[in-house]
Amino acid sequence: MSQTVLASGSKTILDLTDGGILSSYLTCNQPKSQMYDTATQAYAPDWTTSNPVITPSIFLDQTALQLTDSKLTLTWKRREGNGAETNLGTGESVSNGVLTVSQNKLSVISSGILTYILTARYQDSTTSTDLTVKSEITFTLSKSGADGQAAYMLSVYAPQGTIFNNGTVNGSATSLTLKAQFFQGSTDLTDSSDAYYLWQKFVNNAWVNVGSEAAGTSGNSLTVNYSDVSSVATMNYRCRARKGNTSTTYFYDTITVTNKTDNYQATIDSTAGDVFQSGVGESILIGRVWQGGVEVDPLKSTTFSETAPSSPTTGTYYYKINTGTPVTQVMRYSGTAWVDVTSDATYGHKYTYTWYRFDSDGNPLDTVTPFATGKVIHVTGDDVDGLTTFQCQVGSVAVAQFTIRDDTDIIVSDGPPSNPVTNTLWLDIGVTPNVLKKFNGTTWQIVNDTSDIYTTISTSISQATSDILNQVDTKIAAAKLTDSEFEVIFGRTVGPGINDDIDGVQTNLNNYQRSVTNYMRYDDTGTLTLGKTDNNFQTQLTNTKMSFLEGNSEVAYISNQSLFITTARITDTLSLGTNNGYGYFDWTVTPTGLGLKWRNPGYGGIKVTMRFTGITTVPANFQITNDYNNSVFTAANAEAGDGIDVPFEWTISGIQERTAVTFTQSAVDVTGYTRSGSPLTITSETTLTDIVITTSFTNVYTPTT
Repeated sequence: MSQTVLASGSKTILDLTDGGILSSYLTCNQPKSQMYDTATQAYAPDWTTSNPVITPSIFLDQTALQLTDSKLTLTWKRREGNGAETNLGTGESVSNGVLTVSQNKLSVISSGILTYILTARYQDSTTSTDLTVKSEITFTLSKSGADGQAAYMLSVYAPQGTIFNNGTVNGSATSLTLKAQFFQGSTDLTDSSDAYYLWQKFVNNAWVNVGSEAAGTSGNSLTVNYSDVSSVATMNYRCRARKGNTSTTYFYDTITVTNKTDNYQATIDSTAGDVFQSGVGESILIGRVWQGGVEVDPLKSTTFSETAPSSPTTGTYYYKINTGTPVTQVMRYSGTAWVDVTSDATYGHKYTYTWYRFDSDGNPLDTVTPFATGKVIHVTGDDVDGLTTFQCQVGSVAVAQFTIRDDTDIIVSDGPPSNPVTNTLWLDIGVTPNVLKKFNGTTWQIVNDTSDIYTTISTSISQATSDILNQVDTKIAAAKLTDSEFEVIFGRTVGPGINDDIDGVQTNLNNYQRSVTNYMRYDDTGTLTLGKTDNNFQTQLTNTKMSFLEGNSEVAYISNQSLFITTARITDTLSLGTNNGYGYFDWTVTPTGLGLKWRNPGYGGIKVTMRFTGITTVPANFQITNDYNNSVFTAANAEAGDGIDVPFEWTISGIQERTAVTFTQSAVDVTGYTRSGSPLTITSETTLTDIVITTSFTNVYTPTT
């Protein structure tokens, strides 16, 4: 018995990418200050032996570009003091974008200031435009004091660079080293046991010590780990130096470490698409988290099964499906047995994945506990009702959503479909004519069954005919009648009964005629035609095209993401453009004719409210964060309300229309109470210009029994 789906659908996803932002950073392996001792006429450091190597780091948005990228052009210039930019000279060479200086170029510059300028130009293939950025690095020369005393100079530099890109330096190391160079005139005190160093970082508007003061090689360097700067965009460090541990004369130099970490992004994959048919279907949903285009917590296996794979080797994984629950287990073969490593710190997944469901109106379906946990979950038709959105929250770094639609399509077969659910539609082609049936939960029932009309009509006609003949036979048998006598008797006794029977038949015929005036018809090619018998217009549907017909002429159709129509009438405005941040061209009807005007994208706002019910004091450390401008909402900066009797209120203004913003609440649990109500994360989208929409968090607390 064959089964086919009568209709199917498809979805196109278009990635609208705005123009990128180009940024540039310059780092040097040598200090940016050079000391000249007038007595010895020596330079420290001596650039002829310790060449400054200046290395650019170029980023498109948050993505690092290779200096050899064919779409990237790098141009180096130099500037002495406040003079004009000039080309590089002797002792200044460039290889693959990296500048090396092999002469003491500051020795001939009267101002003692030399700046190198890099212009980076990138051809953005996304927008077909050139992006340009300039960056500079300046070197200075200090000389011994005029009184003959050698001047002190402290310089801090980072030989590996000062930029963390997605947690690493130069693509591998997870830490970088800051080094101090300390001179008295041309005398190098850097490693001297009489030179004392103290490192500090700038936190909360104050310099905070990093470790204790130390001398020589124990103090002249500082290791900065990615974890030290992972929560900020930049971190300022400085070194304090002095000669001798009793001196109160201090020297300082500062350096900035930059964190160019990509934001995390989450997506959800479905192994069976986003459509279930008539409540029948199942799929594996996979939560994925990305950073810089790379998946940071990938699948352990692509095997999803209720039973373990055969012939495994040590380290083989699979995801075990459990009947009756969407939660799966991460199973690993130890060499002798399968072990559940779902919660194992070594073999399990790096992040926690928490799943929630929402109905077609955005209302949460799982208010007390999450729908499921785990990177991989198993969903069936029982978990989907009409239009159901699954939300996956990946730790505290990202949120993704995926919607599954349950379509009540018509199944075409010559026998009953297997495992039907209530309201499943079946076109039975095993009978002639074909019959459309619907499952009521127990049996298949004919949809718009007209057999009772046919039976009523047939019975009425047969009965009326029989009555007429019986009455005629009776009268003829009773007496010989003339034509006039028969006519009188027939009209007086038989006629009224016949008229009633005929009227009943006519009523049934009229009812049947009304039932077939509107029709839905399938032909042998699977084309569905919708129409009305007393109307010249029809609509035809196939799996690739929707056509509109007037008589036998096709006046318009939709196919391959395009509408084709001979004549279109726009009564007011035709807008050209997309929600890409650029704007729209509007063709509008004016009193004097047709006008064309440019319309910039609109901006609206989102008001966030927060209310706590069931408790008398709000949680002390609660906060709401967002992925739009990273602002943090707390009780202290609320614009209105107390959170108990009147909800707290905060507002973000100036958000471009059609922008989705995800808000996440945290630290809202209260000891001795069970929290329900709003999920931890809610995503809202701005609408039209100057419209402020409201996103509400409501937490309900019930005492724990």
